[in-house]
Amino acid sequence: MDTSGFNSIEDLLAAPGFPQYCMGTDPAAVARWEQWLQDHPEQKAMVEKARELYLFLNGGHTRAQFEQDRDRFLRRLHQHTTEPQVFKVPGKPAPVGRRALRRSMIALGVVMAAVAVFIWYYQSAPAAAPEMTFRTKAGEQQQYTLPDGSTILLNSSSTVTIAAGFNKRHRDIYLSGEGFFKVAPNAQQAFIVHTHTVFIRVLGTVFNVKAYPDDTLTATSLIQGAIKVYANKDLAGVGLPKEGLLLAANQKLQVLKVPAAKTITPGSSPAAVNYQVSPLTNDATLNTVVETDWTRGRLSFNDMPFDRIARELERWYGVKIRFENGQLKQARFVATFDRENIDQVLRALQATTSFNYRKTDMDSTIILY
Repeated sequence: MDTSGFNSIEDLLAAPGFPQYCMGTDPAAVARWEQWLQDHPEQKAMVEKARELYLFLNGGHTRAQFEQDRDRFLRRLHQHTTEPQVFKVPGKPAPVGRRALRRSMIALGVVMAAVAVFIWYYQSAPAAAPEMTFRTKAGEQQQYTLPDGSTILLNSSSTVTIAAGFNKRHRDIYLSGEGFFKVAPNAQQAFIVHTHTVFIRVLGTVFNVKAYPDDTLTATSLIQGAIKVYANKDLAGVGLPKEGLLLAANQKLQVLKVPAAKTITPGSSPAAVNYQVSPLTNDATLNTVVETDWTRGRLSFNDMPFDRIARELERWYGVKIRFENGQLKQARFVATFDRENIDQVLRALQATTSFNYRKTDMDSTIILY
């Protein structure tokens, strides 16, 4: 088997025999891929992700499930259509009358029509997809194409869950982390992204959502189209309008996660301090939108405090960062990095703010002081 092109999940999905391996329909393909996995154990995680994605896009039906449904269908069909008096062979051959022949032909027609409906159903009817969850590790990005044609580029240390029945009963997904979405238009079925703070309702558009649980801000950046953002019902104090907040292209909404001690009270007006709508940040030098620079492999900080930058670096490089000097947390930076390593990033930040750092051998923690 030529494995030179297997560099991504997409390559595996297009590989000869891989669908048959996932479904278990071809013993030779199953044996061949299992042997390949034994020879390449380092690829096991990617193969498992590819297999999960294939089964998800295939409606979650395995060969065993198909055969069980087929056998159950045929048993029930046999119970309803078998007529012993028509098909009974007498002890002595007797001529078949027109009425008996007609009844036999009708029964046969019913069977053939029912089998045709069964085959058509499994080949053309959309199956209710099961719930699926995809995760990225620190420093990792993955792109997924959903059954409706929408795509999600998932940033590092993120999780997205595709709710059961996606694209049949609804188009709901659940995001923890950051994702860049290109949503396929469907006027009859809205695409809804749920986060721990807000949920976003769209019909077809391009946007970015940043909703890490340990961040104090949830940011929704609209690149193209229109979206409506609503506060989660169990999140008091956000202040978003009950009917949702409509964003236009090139706008960004930042929502502050409000602590329980600062919940809304009658007569209070927290909206001005708990969410903010502003234009997207354009980098004139690179001619890009700063909010989506990560999709091009860049780290961009626009007047960002050091403690927020530290969280970005932890996710991007898979390290831990700790401040010994608490005052450093409020130092602010404007910078863009294009695939530099962590030491190059920290040395560049040292050029504008005085601080030092050291690394521990125990758990790869970087201490800033």
